[in-house]
Amino acid sequence: MAGGFGQFLSKLLGAGGSGGKAGAAPQEDAPIDYKGYTIVAAPRQEGGAWVVAGTIRKPGADGEAQEYEFIRADSYPAREPAAEFTVMKAKQMIDNEGDMIFRK
Repeated sequence: MAGGFGQFLSKLLGAGGSGGKAGAAPQEDAPIDYKGYTIVAAPRQEGGAWVVAGTIRKPGADGEAQEYEFIRADSYPAREPAAEFTVMKAKQMIDNEGDMIFRK
């Protein structure tokens, strides 16, 4: 009985649980170049749904890459639409905020 409770807590806290997928690092899609930025979609599977997540990168003036990771509450039943929305959302952030996203 204690083992069942421990598994419940692991799932609740995101420490694996469903075949290791929930705690595994998200798979990144191929990078997409957009207006001098690089967008990498990496939706995460949480509770049977795919959550919108990704990274926006840009080379910094000092040669060191700037990076902004984001996770949104939006979720989809399949990975592909979550990845598509991730790219759309990243482009919207770039258009609206530009380099200001790296100051968050």
